Amino acid sequence: MVFVTNNTDAAFEDGYAGEVYKFLPGKPLEISVEAARHIFGYEDANKEPYLIRLGWTMTRMDMEAALEKLSKFVITEENPGKHHSLSPVVERVPLTPKRGGGKLAHIT
Repeated sequence: MVFVTNNTDAAFEDGYAGEVYKFLPGKPLEISVEAARHIFGYEDANKEPYLIRLGWTMTRMDMEAALEKLSKFVITEENPGKHHSLSPVVERVPLTPKRGGGKLAHIT
């Protein structure tokens, strides 16, 4: 099993072996390795047949945009949501204000 995270702005649906998978934006979905191979060309260096089947490319001129779209579907062996760390914004600790309003004293 692998997890697929759709990092596009829109939901995406496709199927394999009679099962329909709905990939919602930002939500990891667990699917079989075989389904990931069929849908996204997982573990196959030649993505062209998969991009054609998905309808994301019609000509070689469309290939770059189709590969970019495909790259937004991230496939991992571990659930990315399971070990999700806090946002860097949440982890930041605000700096304490300097005493004296931050003005420098000029010594003569």
